[in-house]
Amino acid sequence: MTDLKITNDEEAMTFVEKYKAAKESAKKEISESEEKVKKWNKQNEDWFKKIKINNEAKVDFYKSQLDAYAMTLPQKRLDLPNILITHGTKQVINYPKDKAKLLEIAKKYSPDAIKTEEKVNWSDIKKNLVFSKTGQAISKNGEVVEDIDAWKEEKTNITIR
Repeated sequence: MTDLKITNDEEAMTFVEKYKAAKESAKKEISESEEKVKKWNKQNEDWFKKIKINNEAKVDFYKSQLDAYAMTLPQKRLDLPNILITHGTKQVINYPKDKAKLLEIAKKYSPDAIKTEEKVNWSDIKKNLVFSKTGQAISKNGEVVEDIDAWKEEKTNITIR
């Protein structure tokens, strides 16, 4: 902001008060802004739902009229230059969406459908590495691990009392 520097404890105390005030003000403004954004998002969702429902209703109306007409034709088929409507049946399958239940069914009726995934967890890898002062990752057998390095970042902690 400026080249202003604190030179004594009195100035530091003044800055602490300004810091506290700025932090509280920021928290309040951020909270108020989040509330406004939530309200606007809700309004936008409501507006979108209304538009979606109206348009889907319009599409469904025209589709139902064409469908009803096609059903009156001998082969239940409407073939015009700009549209083709046919009727048939399709199989609809209802199955459990819960993975545990689906796995149970697969174990019983189709064990060859069960797949295993390769997964890795960073914490498991990290346990087997040592980091040198230069930041290189070294494996248990002394090899330098490519693509993994470490460094130190400075961090300032401020505790308000």
